[in-house]
Amino acid sequence: MDNPLTLDARMDSPLDLDVRMDRKTYRDFMVFDSVIRIGSWRRPLLFALIFTGLAAVSFAASLTGRQGALLGAALLLVGLGPALYFFFRIYSQINQLAEKLGLKDGKSRLAYRLVFDEDPRALLVRAPGKEELAFPWADMMGAWRRKEAVYLYVKPGTAYLVPKAQAAAGLDAYWAFLKGRLPPEKMHSQ
Repeated sequence: MDNPLTLDARMDSPLDLDVRMDRKTYRDFMVFDSVIRIGSWRRPLLFALIFTGLAAVSFAASLTGRQGALLGAALLLVGLGPALYFFFRIYSQINQLAEKLGLKDGKSRLAYRLVFDEDPRALLVRAPGKEELAFPWADMMGAWRRKEAVYLYVKPGTAYLVPKAQAAAGLDAYWAFLKGRLPPEKMHSQ
């Protein structure tokens, strides 16, 4: 841990959490946010599947003595190329953003403190050197539970993470707390 800064020496609640951001945590979240949550993987995959199917038909035709192997190879390249490029570009952009944030492998930094139940009406977020933010529970976009973390979207484009490895109370405790604050349609478990 390269940043000894703490926001406060005491924890007011067992759910209060100092979130330290590292490269893996950031990368997991960004893959979820940019690919899984919004479903941007569907179109490249569908495109690849269609062209792979057409390539299979061409290859099958070439086995019966008809020409088609070259067409099959071209269809396969056209189908897989853009899909592979899409996923490579996403991965590359995520790594570039992690570098800009100073998240090098093996190092972490204190990103913020999440204060869940100090104010019954809002989630409080305290970040080093920044003004405290309050996000009313009623205005939250939603919470997504994954194996490695809970992602709490306070508004479109803004999310806070509760990483499993840092959640001393366990993800179940945070999830139960959020179920008591957010309506069921805003709770998403994947």
